[in-house]
Amino acid sequence: MREPHFRQHDVHFLLHWDTNGSTAEVVDYNCHRVPFELQEKPWYELLALRGSSLRDQLVLHQSPVMGILRKFERKEFIHVYVRALASSNSAGGSGGNTEVQAGSSTDKGCGRTEHTMTFSLPRFSLEFELRSGRLWSLEYAASFLRPCQQLVAGDAYTLPGFAQYLVLQQHQAQQGQHDAPTGSAGSRLGCLRVLVPAGQVQRSTKGVAVVHDGSSGARLEVSRVT
Repeated sequence: MREPHFRQHDVHFLLHWDTNGSTAEVVDYNCHRVPFELQEKPWYELLALRGSSLRDQLVLHQSPVMGILRKFERKEFIHVYVRALASSNSAGGSGGNTEVQAGSSTDKGCGRTEHTMTFSLPRFSLEFELRSGRLWSLEYAASFLRPCQQLVAGDAYTLPGFAQYLVLQQHQAQQGQHDAPTGSAGSRLGCLRVLVPAGQVQRSTKGVAVVHDGSSGARLEVSRVT
């Protein structure tokens, strides 16, 4: 495989450390994601953009949301970013429910309210933003991670032995359909979309799994079922 050209030195992440003016051995390291439109800038110019244009800070994070995403992607390949001055605990929760609390903000549907956290699956080119207590997809319009991630028909699971998928729910404004189920904000709950990794399907004693490239640089595809 041909090596990258020597002129291709785009900056994707900016790692810096701060001693806060002390001589202590403990040093705080911060890692910020560089937006695509700024990646061609030299690193010394990017340093001046921290807190303004560079607002997504990579953090270590653990919550029930990670447990859901780990069904789809390996933990070491899931990136979690917090916005400037946002608390890394804002995506806490219980019981595996993706209806994550986000302070005192109210549900404003699919409006572009300020988000506090971003969950990124870069190998699959998938990202979810925490806004108004829901994890909204950036790739599928007006869709968010469904609170219940199990596909159930009556009392039985639709896909027994297989859990490697994500369920998205589409948000739609209510338009005279009074018989449709509604959410807390009076909006109609739209159709479901199931995302499954594309790859070879294998069956074992543990169930059914999709096998794909395990390298960090892999570019993986997603199969969509509506």
